[in-house]
Amino acid sequence: MSDRPKNKLTFRKPRTRAIKSLNSLYILTQLAQDGLWRMQEEIAREEAGRIEFIVPTVTDEDALVLKRKSKILQLLQESLDTGLYRGALITTVAHVEAFLESYLRIMITSFPQRLKIGMRGGEGEPHISLDDVLNASDLSCLMQELVERRIRAAMYERPIRYLEYVERILEIHIPNDLKWQYSEVKASRDVVVHSAGVANSLYVEKAGELARAQPGETLLLDEDYFREAILRMKRLIVKTYSRALKKYGDVQLLHGRGRRPR
Repeated sequence: MSDRPKNKLTFRKPRTRAIKSLNSLYILTQLAQDGLWRMQEEIAREEAGRIEFIVPTVTDEDALVLKRKSKILQLLQESLDTGLYRGALITTVAHVEAFLESYLRIMITSFPQRLKIGMRGGEGEPHISLDDVLNASDLSCLMQELVERRIRAAMYERPIRYLEYVERILEIHIPNDLKWQYSEVKASRDVVVHSAGVANSLYVEKAGELARAQPGETLLLDEDYFREAILRMKRLIVKTYSRALKKYGDVQLLHGRGRRPR
């Protein structure tokens, strides 16, 4: 008879998917880096002062543009310095959020009463309009909509707050250092997306004591930081997985019919 918790696959699949995605993106980033280095060397050897490129126009036609070799080399260097890692950070954070969302979905679907847990502590029952009731084909569909609505709302909170919400919904503890380390990563991602890589007061607030720049300063996002960010995200995923599995490994997780874990 196996001693493996019966819900191990339920929790392991999202964890494994997230870890594999982070690994794949890290590997692709390294391959892209090697490719950019080789391209940089190849263009540097070009004798022509300008290089031809084909770009699309607003009329969906192709247009020929000429770029100075020095400009292309500059673009390649900027990508090697920061650009490559900025794009990769955006995608990796999305995979971590998908992992956290999957765990929230498992818990709230299995224990619907946890919808009453507020985003910032205390009770916070979701609002149900008459349109919600009329548009739902049955109670199950209405519940599913409420669950997804609550999860979407959680993801728009400050990272430290939605990690605290994850703790309340899963009834587990995530070490504070892991929460703040990930919060800084998510805050860096937000600066890349919304502020072109320039830190602002919101970044400092989200990152707390781990803030790496002051408002108005360009946020460093190089190879070393990207590696550190991957480590932080993996640690958060693995810790959340291990504590959720320990608490719910043998708990019935079927639409609220399971027993409440002790």
